[in-house]
Amino acid sequence: MKTVHYVNKYKLFLGTKFNHNQFSIDFGNEFLSVLELYKTRSNWSHDKFFEVVDTMEKKWNVINNKTLGNLPEKLWNYIYFAIFLPTKDVEFPDIAKQEKRIDEMNIYQLKQFIKNCFGEERNYEKFYVDDSAMEWDHYANESSIGDFTIRQNPYLNKLEKLIEKENYIVGYAFDELVYQLSKVAYAKAKIQFNIYHNQKKREHFDWREFAFKNMFGIFNSSEYDAYFDFLKLDMNSSEEDVQKNFRLLSMKYHPDKGGSNEQFIELTEAKNKCIEYISIKKRNL
Repeated sequence: MKTVHYVNKYKLFLGTKFNHNQFSIDFGNEFLSVLELYKTRSNWSHDKFFEVVDTMEKKWNVINNKTLGNLPEKLWNYIYFAIFLPTKDVEFPDIAKQEKRIDEMNIYQLKQFIKNCFGEERNYEKFYVDDSAMEWDHYANESSIGDFTIRQNPYLNKLEKLIEKENYIVGYAFDELVYQLSKVAYAKAKIQFNIYHNQKKREHFDWREFAFKNMFGIFNSSEYDAYFDFLKLDMNSSEEDVQKNFRLLSMKYHPDKGGSNEQFIELTEAKNKCIEYISIKKRNL
């Protein structure tokens, strides 16, 4: 289907209120048609599959440029994850198995996997990625309490350039490693930011605001998310769960066990905040 046919059929020149399901079917059918064309060629491969995906993404962008407003990003994500990737898994089952195995790896296993793929002659140690590969960065002045951002460690950028020269599976493992490091770093950084944020609030303490909030029992649970993430728990956990995971993680973060004073303080802060959340939650029930 030509671009203009999509625009006219779904009246995209009027806006983005159209039948998303039918659009997905039409777009998916075109994708499969282009795929069949590529498969007839002798150089058909996993890389060529993603050339088809790139072709469809370019078409999506052209349609989007002719749409009043923007095509929903959620619709593209649905098409990509519900149509494109499952088709790839069917076409290349061996690669799909490798991806599934990588998805089940933790950070340590991913590092070892990438290191093994590089081989000794590539000097992977030079680009070794530490658990603290993401860092909290903030800016503060008299009129602000800090901007919460994550800064990526430069070693990751160097490693990414090397990964580009490797095969698809190594790149897939690297992307998963960055994703997991980001989750860990975000949880740690959010705790640090909240500590900093609360310190700045204490410097500008307003008793009337404090009394008002407590008088009406205002309770924002979202600020406790990072503390439960840090303890590897969800927000439905009990106080016993909190104490149990605190003891387990203490074996890693305590200064006598190879950790640092700062890490153990963060861990203790997270434990106390989780218990505080559980206590407040009980009172509000």
